[in-house]
Amino acid sequence: MRFFSRIGPRLALLLAVVAVLSIATTSVIVYRSTEDDLRARLRQTTLTRLGAGVDVFSASDRLVAGTRVDDQDLPKPLRDALSRRRSVSYFDGERMWAARSFGPRGVLSVSQSAVADRQFLSDLMRQFVLAGAVAALVSILIGGLIAGATTRRLARITRVAGAAAGGDLEQRVNDPARDQVGDLARAVDSMNADLGALLERERRFAADVAHELRTPVAALVSATELLDEPRGREIAREQVARLRRLVDDLIETFRAADAQGDIEIESVPLGETVRLLLDHLGHDVVLDVEGDAWVDTERRRLSRVLDNLISNARKYGGDPITVAVRDNRMEVRDEGAGFPDWLVDRGPQRFRTESTSRGDGVGLGLSIAVALADSMGATLSFANAADGGARAVVEFRRAAAPEAA
Repeated sequence: MRFFSRIGPRLALLLAVVAVLSIATTSVIVYRSTEDDLRARLRQTTLTRLGAGVDVFSASDRLVAGTRVDDQDLPKPLRDALSRRRSVSYFDGERMWAARSFGPRGVLSVSQSAVADRQFLSDLMRQFVLAGAVAALVSILIGGLIAGATTRRLARITRVAGAAAGGDLEQRVNDPARDQVGDLARAVDSMNADLGALLERERRFAADVAHELRTPVAALVSATELLDEPRGREIAREQVARLRRLVDDLIETFRAADAQGDIEIESVPLGETVRLLLDHLGHDVVLDVEGDAWVDTERRRLSRVLDNLISNARKYGGDPITVAVRDNRMEVRDEGAGFPDWLVDRGPQRFRTESTSRGDGVGLGLSIAVALADSMGATLSFANAADGGARAVVEFRRAAAPEAA
């Protein structure tokens, strides 16, 4: 039974069953139609012969060849249905009978054997059986070829998926077919490529985090030797603050994946809220408000998004840094070298770090900002101005302004 648990034999068997059922259905329909046609022809021929015998017997009491009067073998159902006014036919399974009553002169009848018709139908049925057997055999062969090709492709997909489960993400199926199996193969190849890229980014991320942590830790170790001096205490405070910021970023990165959990959205005037948050954060930037719309947001997350965007602009961009509010949009722009092309095209990637003018380090700030903006129903996009400088734009959902009391 294990043989039929495989998809190949099951598909071949299914095709054979379908072929046999199709032949069987067609055979029954054709057989019944042919049988009815032959019986109708036999009845018509028998009645025609009886009609010729009736004409002669009525005129001269003579019998033409094949006709009989008061035949003792005449079937009882036919006798019971006799009439002087019309001829009656009856088929008893072996012969076709036709008769007409002439009253005192007797019953004139004629019969014809159905042996030839039955032989023809038997030959026809044997041909149908032979056609069914041939169709089943051909279906099995064709099904085997189709199933064999399909199972070989599926086996290749299984091997590649198994290798990926074991950690080997370099193998590919490379199936060019444009069918469901080909779609599955391409999905597996794409999954392996994406997983490989993700693992590589995670390895680089771990290395970058280790590098970032090593610097403040080393500085702290050195500063412990100088704690009695003002400079040592200053270095210790700076590095502890840097280390705390890095740890906070790491924690916020993983929380952002489930950012919808404890969010409390409220309707606020965007320009005024940004002004208050900038005063609280203490950033020295230019604020330009024009068209202060009411939007849906959460102050804490908006504060973090604003802080991250300004910090990124200060670290990698150029002064002056401007925060512009236009209706329901907030834009943070600087006059530096701009964002890398890959960041503008695909957005920040938290595990992607490159030694470019922007994006050096662990690459968490902008990723966190994107996740937090998305959790509030806002969208954060990145672009470079034609005349230079980076542009980070947050577009919020509009909210109805509260009615005056």
